[in-house]
Amino acid sequence: MKKSIRLVVFLLALYALTLPASAATLVVLNKSEHTASLIDPDTGKTLAKLPVGRGPHEVIVSPDGRTAYVSNFGPYGICPPGDTMCKTPGNTITVLDLAERKVKATYDYGSNKGQHGSVISRDGKYVWVTSETPQSLLEIDTATGKIVNQWMTKQERSHLVIVTPDEKKFYVTNTISGSVSAIERATGAVKVIPIGKGAEAITISPDGREVWVGMPVDNKIAVISTAKDEVVETLDSGGKQPQRIRFTPDGNEVWSHTSRPIRSP
Repeated sequence: MKKSIRLVVFLLALYALTLPASAATLVVLNKSEHTASLIDPDTGKTLAKLPVGRGPHEVIVSPDGRTAYVSNFGPYGICPPGDTMCKTPGNTITVLDLAERKVKATYDYGSNKGQHGSVISRDGKYVWVTSETPQSLLEIDTATGKIVNQWMTKQERSHLVIVTPDEKKFYVTNTISGSVSAIERATGAVKVIPIGKGAEAITISPDGREVWVGMPVDNKIAVISTAKDEVVETLDSGGKQPQRIRFTPDGNEVWSHTSRPIRSP
């Protein structure tokens, strides 16, 4: 299946945003402020700024657009003088009520630290989030905030996750190991797929046949066949340090966000 790659350049020190169509609210995380800004995408007006945990890195929104789940990873880049916590891993998820524009709950995961990339089930009943201590994927009941399953990735710095359309398999990027862990939801079986240095960005095609993984060190994108769980093609990313990638809903294009500016010759 041939697809084009569109390059989108973001120079964001504070990265994490999503746009739930039904809520028409942009959720932007401010890492060093430990807040989430709710923004009207049509006017650019900030509707509310809500407190979250330390160093919020990623956010996922429920299918109905009413609730956001913020992963408070912990470390953040701008450390005020005397701040001794800016490199300390976090262990919480903050739940935001987007309709009421308020904090709904904060879930504490104790010794499970470094919650980061997340996805949510189609029915909104589960959030799947990576956890870097120990290196694993957590399945969280959104009604209670409790961990109902935990799968070990068997790799280092498990960072981002996607789920297949049938919600039977997960793919987790492991940045230090330079790999992807393919995890069977029913059995917990793990297959480690070698990718390349710094493997991080990840997306899955709408038909579930391909997983694309960004390699920011080599400026490449690896294409994994979900039928084989192996790399079948490697592409040039079109820019430097691809940090996030996304398929368009029709599956015809993949958009890549880079963390380095592009300069004309």
